[in-house]
Amino acid sequence: MASFINELIKAINNSNKIAIFSHENSDHDSLCSSCALHLILQKLGKHSDIFVEEKPSNAILHFVNSFELKTEINESDKYDLAIVCDTGEAKRIGEKCLSLFNTIPLTFCIDHHHTNKGYAKYNYIKECSSTCEILYNLFHNKVDFNAQIAKLLYTGIYMDCGAFTYSNANYKTYKCASELLKLAPNSNDEFFVAFGIAHTENFEITKLAMNSVKFYLKNQLAISVLTNEDFKKANCPKTDAKFIVSYMQGIKGVKISANFRQGKNVNDWFISLRTSYDDIDVSKIAQKFNGGGHKRASGLTLKGDINKVINALVYECKKVLK
Repeated sequence: MASFINELIKAINNSNKIAIFSHENSDHDSLCSSCALHLILQKLGKHSDIFVEEKPSNAILHFVNSFELKTEINESDKYDLAIVCDTGEAKRIGEKCLSLFNTIPLTFCIDHHHTNKGYAKYNYIKECSSTCEILYNLFHNKVDFNAQIAKLLYTGIYMDCGAFTYSNANYKTYKCASELLKLAPNSNDEFFVAFGIAHTENFEITKLAMNSVKFYLKNQLAISVLTNEDFKKANCPKTDAKFIVSYMQGIKGVKISANFRQGKNVNDWFISLRTSYDDIDVSKIAQKFNGGGHKRASGLTLKGDINKVINALVYECKKVLK
């Protein structure tokens, strides 16, 4: 860690324009770590721009609505340093953002996905609760964290380890969270506002998803499918459906849950995988289709007729669900 942070601080000090990248279909860890890094860079006397492939869901924007998130690339903008947060593969930055990333001469990646092979010039990849936990460890001795930075980092940790219920949370995670809560003691108050109150659109898309659920492999695999027509009917952006896959984990006997979301093209499918079982690694299933992620939460994309792509996923899950 020491050599990485030293190289990163040197690069920051020598840079004039810094670009921060989150992954597409941004979650709390990716955006909270990106926004926290933006504030850390401010404390180091540097300005940065945060790039996302598309507008995040309303649930995530609740925590980062004070930040400017750039979704458009200006070809005249030139950056000399890129830092990617919480992104296991370069392609997950998104097509538009990746085109900019590839023009930047000096690149760093900070990530906690064990499937990350290291695509930046400098990579710090450590399997733990979240990228926010990594940022805390990298920078808490370098800058004085304020309440806003602490709240962002705590939120990313809280969400990515399932409110401290997943196996990726350990005593180091609790210690980190404890230190952050000292600086931002009311952080937990935000979670009911963000997640305890469902908007009508979110409720409608959840109903459609639940009505679509089918069970496979002796009810150990649950799959829901959401089409473009479903999102249009619910008047809901696709980013607001990213938590649906976790709901199915509460069904007794379900060991793997999968949510299929249709892309712009009718044969493009974005698939989220979840498990709550320690002896199952869904990232290995995702890797079969050039996807990746965490042991308990991963994602992939497939192209083709919905019945054929479901059959392909069921076939790989069958190898795991003996």
